[in-house]
This record gives sequence, C-alpha cells and structure tokens, in this order.
Amino acid sequence: MAECEQRLVSDSPVRERRVLVVEDTVSNLELMVLVLEEAGFEVDGARTADDALAAIRKGLPDLILMDIKLPGVDGLALTRQLKSDPATAAIPIIVQTAYATIEDELSAREAGCDEFMTKPGSIAALLAAIERNAP
Repeated sequence: MAECEQRLVSDSPVRERRVLVVEDTVSNLELMVLVLEEAGFEVDGARTADDALAAIRKGLPDLILMDIKLPGVDGLALTRQLKSDPATAAIPIIVQTAYATIEDELSAREAGCDEFMTKPGSIAALLAAIERNAP
C-alpha cells in the first residue's frame, strides 16, 4: 500500500513555484535567475516596475524578489501598488537591497514587504527566506 501511494505521489505532476525577480542590474538579475532555476523554481525577470507589472499580468508569481532602487518607479512604490490591489496583495514580497539601515527596513515593511534582506547575501539565506514565504 505504501509503495503504491509513494508511486502515485512521485508520478503526480508537480507545479514549479514561480518567482518574479525585479532587479535593474543585469548581472544581479542573471545571477538570481540562474540560482533560482538551479534550485527548481520557474523564474521571470524584470528590470523595471513596468516590466514587473507586465510579467504579473501574464500570470501571478508565487513570490516576488524586489530590489528597492529601480529606474522610474522604485521597488517600494511598486510594492505599495501591488499590496493595495486585491488581485496581488497576497503575493509575498521579499526585498533584496544594498540599502541596509534600520530606516530602509522600516520603509520596506511600511510599504508591505514580507521580508527584508540585504545584498550581497548568502544563497542559503535567500532560499530559506523563499521557503518561509512561499512554501
């Protein structure tokens, strides 16, 4: 019986969790996409708030990794916009930023970010944060 259940579980299609990485620095974006794909995630990348909104319109991600400093609309303004929209409010948003002051973290939390991480940071810490926020 257990063997049959194990086979059914392992034969069932598993949907990859989808992560949207919003990062304006190309090398950082490429690295994040590579790391997350290697970890088994489906990954979309966006370099601006407009690109992120277009990616979201194509399909809601399970989690967003958000840089604060973006050209045009910054990551905190985009976070406030997403958290105020009932269609996207429940998407967990993890801020990843080089801005590491307490004030920066408070601003991110006030905007609606679910977790605040400084970069550079460890891959293990990032993957653990994703697991906490989008299991």
